[in-house]
Parts: sequence; structure tokens; C-alpha cells
Amino acid sequence: RTPLAGMRKLSVSHVRIVYGVDEDLRQVCIYMIGARRDIWMHDQPAILERAAELARSIMQEQKADLGKQPPKAPVKRPRKSR
Repeated sequence: RTPLAGMRKLSVSHVRIVYGVDEDLRQVCIYMIGARRDIWMHDQPAILERAAELARSIMQEQKADLGKQPPKAPVKRPRKSR
């Protein structure tokens, strides 16, 4: 549904796990773990807040990574012959 579009769910016994997959970053973000019967109706605002918080932290990490220089490759020296 619209506010929770892109999120996935996994049901295990009486527990539901709401998560999202970011294929570009190769990350799985777990938004909420809760009772199956309550998670969508009662916890939807908390799920959306957590999703926004994770999106902000990912954006900050990406901005920080842009300022870093890539590590230099080690220099390979030729072996000394005997």
C-alpha cells in the first residue's frame, strides 16, 4: 500500500518482521518486529518514522563517503633473485 510501498514482510509464528532491501547498497533494513495482528494498523506510524530515520542515516553515510579518498593500492615490488 502507498505509505508502506517497497517494504516486505516475513511472518514467523505470531511475529511479523517488516523490512526493506536496498539492492544498490546491498543492505537489508529491518523496520519493525511485532505481533502479526497489530503491526500494520497500530505500528504503521512507527514503521514510517523508522524508515525515514534509516534513509537519513544512509544519506549522511553516503555524503561522508564522497569526501573520503579511496585507499591506495599497495605497491608490488619485484622479488630479489638469488
